[in-house]
Amino acid sequence: MDGRKPWTAQEVDYLKQHYNCKSAWEIGLDLERSVASIHNKVIKMGLKKSKPWTEEEIEYLFNLDARDTLRKVAKHLNRTEQSVASKMQKLGLSFEEFSTGYTPNYIAQKLNMNPYGMQKYLKLRGVKLTKLVLGKKKRIYQVDGADFWKAVEKHPHDFNLKNYVRMSILPEPEWLNEAITACKYVSWEQKGWTTKEVQRLIELREKGHTNQEISEVLGRPLYSVKSKYPKVMKELNHG
Repeated sequence: MDGRKPWTAQEVDYLKQHYNCKSAWEIGLDLERSVASIHNKVIKMGLKKSKPWTEEEIEYLFNLDARDTLRKVAKHLNRTEQSVASKMQKLGLSFEEFSTGYTPNYIAQKLNMNPYGMQKYLKLRGVKLTKLVLGKKKRIYQVDGADFWKAVEKHPHDFNLKNYVRMSILPEPEWLNEAITACKYVSWEQKGWTTKEVQRLIELREKGHTNQEISEVLGRPLYSVKSKYPKVMKELNHG
């Protein structure tokens, strides 16, 4: 028990710094105070636990690069620097050694491309995806920046390079400026279906394949497959 001893400035600072990452019991052991004393002080100080981390926020942390700082990240996420530092430590991240990986959603955002199916889109073009396990159910896939650009070099017109945000996927290759100028990327929304693709779509549906499976076989976004099949059947029925 602490016998109602006064709180020192150092103890108050310690409580502020560790309240979001330690339990009242753990802090009590560190400060040699009772759990009740910790709870009472927390109430008086108006401290509150940080809001739960979302998947989007966690993904943002995995996409940090050398231009980011703890202060910048905390401001962007509207969280305290202590909260960000604690979360990064739990995820095995640090500002000293940045992860060189980028998630498929991040890549889609930086290229102004549709994020749906981007993971498969990259895989079909030879991009290696590394799986990171963040608990029993949470999985995140990352792409190495150098591997990504190798795939772009082989398939330059499959990526929306003209809208690429410079210095967002590192290391950028020397040929990038030339590739951006020559890029003839056409989005799935603009790209029409070939006769061969339509025939394959009908064949796969008749064999009982799901839209997701067909999407992976054809290399088209799921939404594209879902919307195309009803149109094809309508045309055939009215033909």
